Amino acid sequence: MKTAMLTGSFDPVTNGHVELIIRARKIFDKVYAAILINPDKLYLLTLKERLELLRSVICGIDGVEAVASEGTAAALARACGVDCFVRGVRNADDYEYERVMAAYNYNDCGLDTVLFDAGDSYSAISSAMVKKLVKEGKSIENFVPSQIREKFERLAARINIKSNNTETNS
Repeated sequence: MKTAMLTGSFDPVTNGHVELIIRARKIFDKVYAAILINPDKLYLLTLKERLELLRSVICGIDGVEAVASEGTAAALARACGVDCFVRGVRNADDYEYERVMAAYNYNDCGLDTVLFDAGDSYSAISSAMVKKLVKEGKSIENFVPSQIREKFERLAARINIKSNNTETNS
């Protein structure tokens, strides 16, 4: 069984994350969506809240499991027995960052990293952009899974970030 791990902060999980998970699952028998702590980032949601939202999004995708750790990607990958990492690349800056991280992870734990091009549909989506839109009171419905939109907006509102609870007529 071939397994992969898609790591990220998932603060919040975006449609781009979901698309990467689905694409990875087409190639790998099992995919771990792993929430990690990046000490260089400020988080809106707690680790527990991010894990809860991620689990609500992937619950219907067979062969995908959400996990979280305050440790390193390499340590979690070893604990889960994965064969490689999976990462998305939206632009040249992402590529350079992911290239460096792939080399670090390979040297740290001997695992390769498979990079997926985000493509035009998802190249502008990031968790930071979603948080910025919420702060500005703009709709995020095109950028996050529908099952977490309202919950994320409520969580964001608790720390005085404006939200726009627009409803769609579908």
